[in-house]
Amino acid sequence: GQRVFDVKLQGRVVLKDFDVAKEAGGPRRALVKTFEHIEAAGAMTLEFVPKAKAPTASTAPILSGWEVVDEHFAFARAKRAP
Repeated sequence: GQRVFDVKLQGRVVLKDFDVAKEAGGPRRALVKTFEHIEAAGAMTLEFVPKAKAPTASTAPILSGWEVVDEHFAFARAKRAP
């Protein structure tokens, strides 16, 4: 419950009151979240909004990696695969 934040993608809240350790089943554990049908033309904006009034190193939002996949390309490629 220390590191709780909202996640905005392209200005839209996609995770509200997100507790990364709770969702992952404990600290220092991998967690993957997928968001589909996000429109982006040239730029994508990801924003973390901390719930702590004065975030510290142990309460500030955290991200270790981010992967972006073009759904149209991935779908077309999957259809061509044998």
